[in-house]
Amino acid sequence: MLSPQPTTFGGLVRHLREERGWTQEQLARLAGITVTSISNLERGATVLPNAETVEGLAAAFGLDPEEMDPRWLADLVAEKALLLLQRKLIKRVLTLTERDLDTMYRVTQLRSGKRTPRRKRAPARSRRRR
Repeated sequence: MLSPQPTTFGGLVRHLREERGWTQEQLARLAGITVTSISNLERGATVLPNAETVEGLAAAFGLDPEEMDPRWLADLVAEKALLLLQRKLIKRVLTLTERDLDTMYRVTQLRSGKRTPRRKRAPARSRRRR
């Protein structure tokens, strides 16, 4: 089963930090920002971080800024989605379930030659033969 994905920037920061076992102090040092900034983001006191904060956090987590902040992604879509088919696919992706998104992501990783760990499946029920 997929774990719920955070829906806020601060929730994402906390999720990624805890996933790595980092303290707020460690993340602040890696991202080049203050512990107070991390705390404010995670508590929701700061909702829209500035560009330098997004870039620092993205670098600390090994992500691109547009993976962290949907405002950056919107700018990228506006710049790059020139074809109607691209815009239709982006719109369709936004309607997919989290499970379908996970499957789609894994397929694209395999096609690009990047391997992602497989989730464990529940054991199949044994069937009796008659």
